[in-house]
Amino acid sequence: MARPGKTPLSSLLKTVLLTSLVFGLPIVAIRISSGFENLELAAYDAFVRQRPPEKLDDRIVIVTISDDDIEQLQQYPIHDGTLAEAIAKLDQAKPRAIGLDIARDVPQGPPAGRQKLAEVIEQSPVVVAGCLLSTENHPGSPPAPGTPEGAAAFADFPTDVDKTVRRVKLVSTPGKTQKPLRKQHACNDARADNEILSMSFQLATMYLIAEEISPDQTENNEIRLKKQILHRLSPNFGGYAQADATDYQMMLNYRGAQKAFREFSIVDLLKNQVKPEAFRDRVVLIGYTSEVSKDELSTPYVETQGGSRTISGVIVH
Repeated sequence: MARPGKTPLSSLLKTVLLTSLVFGLPIVAIRISSGFENLELAAYDAFVRQRPPEKLDDRIVIVTISDDDIEQLQQYPIHDGTLAEAIAKLDQAKPRAIGLDIARDVPQGPPAGRQKLAEVIEQSPVVVAGCLLSTENHPGSPPAPGTPEGAAAFADFPTDVDKTVRRVKLVSTPGKTQKPLRKQHACNDARADNEILSMSFQLATMYLIAEEISPDQTENNEIRLKKQILHRLSPNFGGYAQADATDYQMMLNYRGAQKAFREFSIVDLLKNQVKPEAFRDRVVLIGYTSEVSKDELSTPYVETQGGSRTISGVIVH
């Protein structure tokens, strides 16, 4: 029999348990229903901003197409023939990989330039042409003309509810679309076994193969590069609650808000004002950094090289 004025231990435990359930269950329910996702992602963004920027990565070079280049060339979009000339010059410099982060589903400029672009891409073993995967509401965009089988890579990035890019896809498959297909191509072929690599992963793989590092698969169907396993993102990772991560995704490792890679303008490349050694044995990406192109992605940073939260898509790759 309990002493007068004293609460039995069992009653105290029941009270604590009941209180925990009353306050804990709603919090768990809110967490599962994404109620805290914005707050947790904001905290993640703050963590990313506090990280010290990484040093300039000498393995990657970006050929930019800025507003100034567009004005000098008097071309927008950049003509097919101009791209062909740029890719040919890069190919002669012997890079390990060239990533074309520019849509070429519609011909631009004189027809002869279109034919030249197709020939240059078809003849080069190091060119990777970007495409967009088909989704329910988008028919997908094909890679550039002349792209050989296996040389197309998707340029899509998954976005969160606030339209910020925090994740990257490594491997994915085109989705079934409700839109009419203007043209059948690898990036709208919705077969389950039609796995396509992202541009980022395709270029990285080509660079590493020259270092005798080839990707293989673990028993858990995760990608391994020698001893490094690229752990696949789960839908409830970190601050996410049922994120759309059915394909192979990872968190994006931003190198910093400011300049992280060496950049050369396409005009300087065309005028032979860049030494071939700047591209040799490197990964080279070609893409727009101009405001008119609107190829900007929202990032966790408050102020980037361009003075806003956005970074050009070719740099995010």
